Amino acid sequence: MRRVSAYIAYMMLKRQDRHYIWAPYNFQLGSLDSFMIQPKNGVVTVFDSLDYDQSTYKEFILILQNLGNFSAYQHYITNGGIHNPKRPKEMVVRPRLCSSRLHEQQILNIGSDLCRFILREVVNLIGTYYHQEHELAQEDKYVSLCEWENQEYRQG
Repeated sequence: MRRVSAYIAYMMLKRQDRHYIWAPYNFQLGSLDSFMIQPKNGVVTVFDSLDYDQSTYKEFILILQNLGNFSAYQHYITNGGIHNPKRPKEMVVRPRLCSSRLHEQQILNIGSDLCRFILREVVNLIGTYYHQEHELAQEDKYVSLCEWENQEYRQG
């Protein structure tokens, strides 16, 4: 758990130019919970598609707020992360914001952001999370996916 917390702190520091960071969580039986982490404001908003009990995502909140002596948010602040000095050293949690409260365009924007992230950072040859050993990199049938920006490989 400490490694997860350190990774989240690292990502908050690396992406501190962003207003928010999306973190998907709890892929269970047709439910997708996600968190909108706003390190600059010290706020994390829970988007829970099936309105589960808060104990379902308690573990993730503990990682952000306090895991023993280590908190991802505290690590972010200590290492120079941009934050509101009036906020406490612990993130404010806005629980149970159900997806039904989102407008259609907001949902489309979230899907668009996730697709863009996957295409640019995961399957793109120069993406941060691209792995040369994965089958996407090994098999020729995936070349058009990995190099989707290259006009030569676009289908249409």
